[in-house]
Amino acid sequence: VAQQLPLYELADSKSGRQAAGTAAAAAGAQQGAELEQEAEQAVQGTVALTAGCCLAPAGMYTPALDSRFLQASTEQEAAVMARHLGVVAPSAARVYRDVLLPQLASLPEGVRDAAMLRMLRCLPDLQQQDRTFTQLLAQTPFVPNGLGQLHTPGQLYDPRVPELVAL
Repeated sequence: VAQQLPLYELADSKSGRQAAGTAAAAAGAQQGAELEQEAEQAVQGTVALTAGCCLAPAGMYTPALDSRFLQASTEQEAAVMARHLGVVAPSAARVYRDVLLPQLASLPEGVRDAAMLRMLRCLPDLQQQDRTFTQLLAQTPFVPNGLGQLHTPGQLYDPRVPELVAL
């Protein structure tokens, strides 16, 4: 019963509004009243738990996350959601690897850049969570050039210049 109540705050309320609007448009008149209620709840930034919902990792830039991520108000709330409601709490490294990095090109520029700056600030922790994380980053286009196009870090500097390599 607790899972069906619209009590769970989305990590990014904006993505919840978009998801609810898309769902309402796709389903049409068949489920009109039910979807309308869900859309109102999502607009308010809260939803009922559904399959695939998980907790946004602490320290993540939540506007870059989609509507499957929930935001706990406190660590205690997160623990209760995980223990009693079965909400998964993936590591930040896993969310970056499986969710955020693959969709970088589709994110608005400001959101993308803020998410990547946050990721770079947390890089030591991410490397500790996943030993292969920096190897993944070396192969992932996430650094924007002057035109806003994404490139791998190695494409935007001359590796023959020792000062640049040291950075």
